[in-house]
Amino acid sequence: KNRMQPLIVCGVLSGTSVDAIDVAIVKVSSSPTLTVETLFFDTYDFPEDLRSRIMALFQGSITSRDVCMLNFEIGEAFGEAILLAIKDAEIKKTDVHLIASHGQTIWHE
Repeated sequence: KNRMQPLIVCGVLSGTSVDAIDVAIVKVSSSPTLTVETLFFDTYDFPEDLRSRIMALFQGSITSRDVCMLNFEIGEAFGEAILLAIKDAEIKKTDVHLIASHGQTIWHE
């Protein structure tokens, strides 16, 4: 049988509190059964200006252009947090197989 080699996966998200960017680094293995092992987890602060503009989304006081621009800025902030987490976890960037981003929650009921 072909067995999948273990994968190192980074997961990143921020919820509606916008208190921080959460980054988890896990190892996913499938031999003999599927297992997920947490290798590292930490939270990283948003730049305050970016956090304020994300919070403005919740009030509806932002344009669709601003939403589009924030999409890129949030992605950059997530990328920086991932790079910090990889460094803090003392693993090499080349060891990471996959990055999964939930994104920024701006609305849920």
